[in-house]
Formats: sequence, C-alpha cells, structure tokens
Amino acid sequence: MYALIPAPADPSQWQTWRDQLHQWRASTRALLNFDDSLYASPEFAWISRTFNLGFVMMYDLLFYDTAQADYRLDSFLSHGQREFGGYDALILWHAYPRIGFDDRNQFDFYRQMPGGLPRLRQLVDQCHARGIRVYIDYNPWDTGTRREGQSDIDLLVDLVKALDADAIFLDTMAYAARGLREKLDSVRPGVTLESESLMPLEYLDTQPSSWAQGFEDAPGVLRNKWFERRHMQHLISRWQRDHSAELHTLVRPERGVKMLVIDDDERARYVIRRVRS
Repeated sequence: MYALIPAPADPSQWQTWRDQLHQWRASTRALLNFDDSLYASPEFAWISRTFNLGFVMMYDLLFYDTAQADYRLDSFLSHGQREFGGYDALILWHAYPRIGFDDRNQFDFYRQMPGGLPRLRQLVDQCHARGIRVYIDYNPWDTGTRREGQSDIDLLVDLVKALDADAIFLDTMAYAARGLREKLDSVRPGVTLESESLMPLEYLDTQPSSWAQGFEDAPGVLRNKWFERRHMQHLISRWQRDHSAELHTLVRPERGVKMLVIDDDERARYVIRRVRS
C-alpha cells in the first residue's frame, strides 16, 4: 500500500473498492495486533482538533521584533486570526538553516534564543492561555556539532519539561527513536510525536499525528488516515504557490485530512478562514 490509496477511475468499481478498503483495514489491524489505546486516551484528544499548524521560523520579523529584542507573539497570533482564522498549534523552528557555522548543537539554539528557555517557557504559557499548542523541533541529522553528556532522547525530554511543550516535530523522520515515547509518557502524558516522512503502519499506535506532504489532488484516501481515522495528518506542500489541490482535499470528508497552509496564497487563506468561521 502506498501513502495514497487511489480510487478506480470507473465509478462502477467504487463500491468494490470501498469494500476492499474495509477488508484491508480489518485484516491489517489484526495482523499487526494494532492497539488504539493512545487514540482513546483523553490526554491525546487535543491533536484531533489541531487543524491549523503554523511552521514558525523564530527569526521571522513577523514573530520577532529586532528593535525591542523580544517576541511579537500577540501581534503574530492576531495576524493569523485575521488572515485565516487563527492557529491551533505552532512549531517553533529554531536552528536550520543556520546550524553548522559553529559548534552549537540544536539544543543550544533553543537555549540561546533571546531570553533563553525561561522566556520561551513564557511564550508557551501565553500560547496555552489562548488555547494554542506548541511543538518543538528535533533534527536527527545534527551529528557534527557539540556533543553533550546525555542522549538526544534525554535532551528532548528535558526540553519538553522545561518549556511545557505539547509535541515534538520529527524533522525528516518517519517514526521516533525507540524509547522516546515511553520517556515522554513518564514525565508528561499527552505529548505528541509528529513525523515529517510517511509513517509505517507499525508505528501508528505510538504517534497520533504526521505530515501528509506533497500529495496530488487525486481521488483516493490517505493510507494512514484510513487505517486509523483518529490519526491526524497535516497536509502541506511547501514549494507550491497555488494550494488548490490541498483545498480540494480539505473539503473531501472521505479523506478526513486537515490542512497546513501558512504562506502568501491569499485564496487559500480566505478559504480556510471561511471554513473556520
């Protein structure tokens, strides 16, 4: 099965195709001994309501005021509310593409943001007060910078605790490293792991969300969303200026996909604003 399960072109075959989808889901769930307890847990219920996810470059001048040397969170969130109905969550993107010109690692970049971790914790608290969840970012390819006396897993867990973060975005990854889910659950239930790459079905019981990146506007269903309807997939095509294909997907109830469009496409912003109103 590919990421997108295409529908047959001939409408007379659609009912057979739907029957096959149901059969495949039931048999594959049994084969994998799929455990859906994470999706039934109230601590993870928030992710299924997280429709607009903002990918925030932390040095974006809309987000950071260089003259005041501080963040412009209130105006940033108000701008999002005005333009497309607001954010449900933010990914605080911190290091790439600047990382690598010195020996600072990805965790240093969070620590050395203006005001350090205490100021970032204030930002997270402000977001929570407005009902907005916050992701931190993890770059597994950061291996040539300064090493610390702890594993990346332990450093991520420490950062989640320090910031009271709600989720970790797994840059370039299809699934989390072994042990991360268990360590997060031990310090704070409900922290989501969201992968960028296509997630194997075997990991859907530990990661309730993922990206659906670069899909064409073609009839069909997303495999992971069909396998577990409560799995959140954020749709994104970062290199496209025209988001018509994603907008078509957004309004197809059989896909059940939620949308991520935060850029200069005025039509996309208008449609999302209307959907959320």
